[in-house]
Amino acid sequence: MTLRSPIRWEAGEKKWEIVLEVSNTSNDLLWVNKRGAHGQHGLPGEFEISLRVESRRGQVRKGKVYTQGDQPSMDDYAVLRPNEMLVIEESIDASEFDMDPGEYAVSVCFWDQALSIPPPPEGLIPYQGPFVTGPAALIRR
Repeated sequence: MTLRSPIRWEAGEKKWEIVLEVSNTSNDLLWVNKRGAHGQHGLPGEFEISLRVESRRGQVRKGKVYTQGDQPSMDDYAVLRPNEMLVIEESIDASEFDMDPGEYAVSVCFWDQALSIPPPPEGLIPYQGPFVTGPAALIRR
């Protein structure tokens, strides 16, 4: 799983975009939640991705405490075959983070924390996590 870098957040923009690439490097058929609902890092909830944003001086910027999303449905899941990649694109509300202009490192944790994951079709393995990307550069102008 990788996070495309760099992420650019221009002055005046109300959102910044992240692109998460989930690759199946196994020989198994995986059952993956593809909706990309996001929430507060470290909190349980009905979401799949959370962000950790750190300044060059090591200060962690936390987003607002909230949970986006409801229980996922069957339509929120996809089959990921061996050597295939799923791309999840998510817009992040800039007002969630109190950040001055500068460079930051962003890591994404993918963790399907649904209390009731729809059962996968026979022969598919749930891809739940947690899985954490390496840091991507976020440039805040």
